[in-house]
Formats: sequence, structure tokens, C-alpha cells
Amino acid sequence: MIPNELILLIHSALVVALVFMALRIGKTALTCFVALFGVLANLLILKQVDLFGLHVTCTDVFMIGQLFALNVLQEYYDAQAAKDAISISVFASVSTVALGLIHLMYAQNEFDSTHGFYVAILTPIPRIMLASIAVDFVTAHLERFVYAKLSVSFNKRFFGLRNALTMGFSQVFDTVVFSYAGLYGIVQSVPHIIIASLIVKGVLITGISLLGSATHAALTKK
Repeated sequence: MIPNELILLIHSALVVALVFMALRIGKTALTCFVALFGVLANLLILKQVDLFGLHVTCTDVFMIGQLFALNVLQEYYDAQAAKDAISISVFASVSTVALGLIHLMYAQNEFDSTHGFYVAILTPIPRIMLASIAVDFVTAHLERFVYAKLSVSFNKRFFGLRNALTMGFSQVFDTVVFSYAGLYGIVQSVPHIIIASLIVKGVLITGISLLGSATHAALTKK
């Protein structure tokens, strides 16, 4: 069996590669990826795994990937493109929840063997879903704002460092607020969840920023 930590590395590298592939296609493709990461992060958030000896969800890659895609969108296009992508992402996430619940209203027939799985996936605790979407919206705008400020301060140099700083700042906010808004009273220890999540996100932010910086440098030289 492949260790979860190795899967995390492969997952992160794939996210960076797909973001830059979308960039090569154009702004619309990159915007679609921002929305897709938001939908996947909210849809798959209930799966729990062990990473580095910590109990966490495995959607942190999608969350960090979404913010990274936003930064790339703002780096190569403009702030308005990032704003539009955030609005589209929230719309896509809310639509996914609404359409998923409608899907469950259909009465399955005697040949169906999947309804129970869809119920487990598409009807998570509403509080978690709403908290996740709301916090994601605020975090994305916070990321966009801080990244814009750092881009000016660094004169658009040090792409990897700007990514790491903005994602680190926004993810501290995201993790603390979402953990209390969405998980307080549900999990045994919210502080433990926060610490574990921040450790894993720190590893992800470092890895994705380094990979992103190398790819950005390679593209810039062409």
C-alpha cells in the first residue's frame, strides 16, 4: 500500500501541474480550476486520514490548490479576474449542494445499490457545509488582498515567497475560524484539529510554493 505521505506529495505535484496547464489554456480554464477545487474541497471534506501521525481530512490539498490557482490567476491576469473566480467558485459550491440534495429526492428502484453511498456523501451536516463555503469565500478574498499588497511590496519578484506568505496567513485564519464555526461540539478537541491541520497545511504550502516557484521561473525564461 502506498503511504499517505507519498500520495500527498504526488497529489500536490499534480495540483501544481494542472494549475499551470490550465494557465496555458487560458484564464477561463484557470477560473474553472478555482471553482473545481472549491467544489472538491467541500464535497470530500468528511474523509479522514492519517498524515505524519496526525488525524486530518485529505482535502487540504484542494484548499491550498484553490488559493494557489487564485494567486496564479492574479499574477498572470489581474485582481478582477481573481474576484470573478471567487464568486464563480462559491456559486459552484452552493449549486453542488442544492443539486445534490435534489438528486437524493428521487426514489431509487429495486435495482439500485448506490443510493446509500450518495446519501452519505451528499448530505453531510449542513452546518459543516455552510461554514466551509462561507469561510472559504472570506479566505479567498483575504488571500487575494494580501497577495496584491505583497506583489506591490516585492515588485512582483519572489513568486514562491509571496505565495507561501499569503497562503500561510490566510490558512491560519481559515483553519481557526472554520474549526470553531463548523466543528465545535462535533469533534473531541478543536485545538488538536487546528494544530494538526496547520502542520499539514504548512507542509503543503511549502511544497506547493517551491514547485510553483520552479514552474513559474521555467515559464518566465521561455
